[in-house]
Parts: sequence; C-alpha cells; structure tokens
Amino acid sequence: MAAPKDVLLPHSADGIQEYDNPMPAWWLGIFYFTIAFTIVFIPYLWGTGWTQEGQYEDEMAAAAEAYKVPESAVATAGGDASGDAAAGQATFASMCVACHGADAKGGIGPDLTDAEWIHGGTMSQIQQTVTDGVPAKGMLAWGPVIGAKKVADVSAYVHSLGGGQ
Repeated sequence: MAAPKDVLLPHSADGIQEYDNPMPAWWLGIFYFTIAFTIVFIPYLWGTGWTQEGQYEDEMAAAAEAYKVPESAVATAGGDASGDAAAGQATFASMCVACHGADAKGGIGPDLTDAEWIHGGTMSQIQQTVTDGVPAKGMLAWGPVIGAKKVADVSAYVHSLGGGQ
C-alpha cells in the first residue's frame, strides 16, 4: 500500500495548516552521515590533540628551523663568530652612529639597547642582519663593505649592549 501524500494535519496556527510529509531520503542520508561523522571525528580530535593551535605551533617551529642560521655558517663565512666587542665599538662609532645614535638608543634605526629586537637578538641573528642588511627598512648590507671580521666585531659590541639574547 502506498503512503498517502499531502496529508493535512488537523491543527492550524493563524489560519495556516501544514502537511505531514516524510523527509526526502537524500536529506535523511546526509543527516545520518553527519551524525556518524561527528561520533567518529570528535573523539579523534580529542585523542590526537589535532587543533588549530597545534597546527600553528608546528608551522612556527618548521619556519624557525627553515630560517635558522647555524653558528657554523657564520664562522665559515670568513669571520670569527665571537668577535671583539672593543674593536666593534670603534667600527660602530664610525659606521653605525648615523642611524642608531652614539648611545645606540636609536634614531633613524632602531634602539639596540632594549629587549625588543626586530630581526633577532642572538649573536648569529645580529651577524646576519649586519652582513645582509635590511633593505626594506633602509639598512645597508655591511658584510661586503667592512668584511667578516668587522661584522663579527660590531655584532659582538651590539650584543654586549644588553639588548641581545
């Protein structure tokens, strides 16, 4: 026996009557699929710890690893990775004072004595910044100009100012 179609329900609201028709099979299939998917997927998320925060942390760790300059690369570039801070002070006074100020508190360039470092405050990061410069910010690439030894010396002096890590 076929199911009757368009059966009106006996009640009405504000003069509007509704039909008592079954839901379409395709709609019920999607509805049941979403319930089953949720029952499986939510425990999977909780069990694996797969979250947006976790994905962000993984991507940041991968980026830090990809853009890390190893200390050996700085040393093999022809310069001493440690440098001489006293000699670096003289080079800083002749080359860097115009932008960073005599006390390295900034001016055109950023303050080198605070804890806020735009391009990193480790020794290798400072050496990379001095060597390659930051053309987008107006800092020249000093590596080809002053050489690896003076880059290491200036980096040691800047690191010793207290702002480096």
